[in-house]
Amino acid sequence: MNQIIKFSGFLTLLISYFLQKVEDYKQIYSHE
Repeated sequence: MNQIIKFSGFLTLLISYFLQKVEDYKQIYSHE
């Protein structure tokens, strides 16, 4: 049970990092 919580936490971190990268790319492309 504890590993599932760790995995979901890691997954949430990964998704938030990915979404932040997507937002960065959006800003870069919108400037051009």
